[in-house]
Amino acid sequence: MKKQDLLWKGIIRELFPWFVQYFFENWQQEIDPGRGFEFLDKELEQILPDSNAKGRRADVLVKVFSPAGKEFWFLVHVEVQGYHDEDFALRMYTIQYRLFDRYQKPVAALAIFTDSQPDFHPQNFGYQCLTTRLDYEFGTYKLLDHPPHTEISKKDNPFSLVMEAAWHGLNRGKLNDEEVMEMKVSLFRKLMESGFPKETIRGIFSFVKYYVSFDRKEFYHKFDEIIEPMKNSANMTLREMIIEDARQEGIKKGIEEGRELGLLESLKVQKMLKEGKSPEEIAKNLKIKKSTILKMKKMLEDMN
Repeated sequence: MKKQDLLWKGIIRELFPWFVQYFFENWQQEIDPGRGFEFLDKELEQILPDSNAKGRRADVLVKVFSPAGKEFWFLVHVEVQGYHDEDFALRMYTIQYRLFDRYQKPVAALAIFTDSQPDFHPQNFGYQCLTTRLDYEFGTYKLLDHPPHTEISKKDNPFSLVMEAAWHGLNRGKLNDEEVMEMKVSLFRKLMESGFPKETIRGIFSFVKYYVSFDRKEFYHKFDEIIEPMKNSANMTLREMIIEDARQEGIKKGIEEGRELGLLESLKVQKMLKEGKSPEEIAKNLKIKKSTILKMKKMLEDMN
């Protein structure tokens, strides 16, 4: 799994209510956040064989409820590839009909395109054969068409900073490390001045820091040194954010070095601990040292 895929999946889960409000103006008519929501990773895995799921693991499936109490499923697909994919619309339709066929639940879909190709924007799949006609349309959001200055009305939504960081990622090839540093610090300053809740700031911090990579690893440490003096009104220190950052996204060093396995293992460990599984059981299932599991368990307990 790519680092950016992990970051997208993590931030959507972390800020899902804000995510919904950012992308859907009339969300109150369709979704009742007071009834809660549930992420359905297992259900999505069951309908996507490994051979077909490669490169699409940023997909998120969520169970939500309407104001009338009706249950439906919400599929979020984040497309991070930077080239034309003629089969993309077919993949979206395939996920749709497999989910409905197996679970008989309505499925709303949204595809977010974070590529830099202006003419890549599939929005529907269909065909006609004799008297049969199929036309499947799904929601889309093309990041390239939404520079930060056009989204000013959404600035009070924490997810706006996520999208601003992603938008800057489109121009990464034109920037050197010094320019990337300037951009990250600017975003971090906005984050500190936002007044958003402490937990929200922690989640966005990880995304801002790692989504657009530095070419030279030492710039990650320089970034830490620059932002260390910055604290929000709740007196959140850099150390607190780094600890939470590691808890949410995996081992910090692993992210910097692009070690995908380390990130994935960390996320699995956190999930299994929250499910109440013992360190011994987790160590056996994931083939990770028990001492490592215990350290992560203690870190989770310290943060709660």
